[in-house]
Amino acid sequence: MFIVLLAALESQSIDELEAALVDGANRWQVFWYITLPQILPVSATLILIRMIEAFKIVDLPNVLTHGGPGTASESLTLQAYISWRTLDLGGSAAIAYMLLIIVTLAGPCFFQLDLS
Repeated sequence: MFIVLLAALESQSIDELEAALVDGANRWQVFWYITLPQILPVSATLILIRMIEAFKIVDLPNVLTHGGPGTASESLTLQAYISWRTLDLGGSAAIAYMLLIIVTLAGPCFFQLDLS
């Protein structure tokens, strides 16, 4: 993620930054009005990818704690896996479809946000 964000920052036009500084903008204004709008599409894509990956976490809680103590570290994907493993196929499919709907609705809603 950081390499992609660094590439987005490095691909900015120096001319716009220098023009804003010459016109009297401070560093915060340069970041807020020039840098952030230019890297926003890249960072939004990265945040969406990380959000989708966060829903896929199964292995770490399963290996480290088996979802415990109790169900404290049990994610929805781990619950779907445990349900599938115990042959509760309907419950497992319901959880998986619920996760699919959440990610499918959250993605476009996330891109509809407007910071200006």
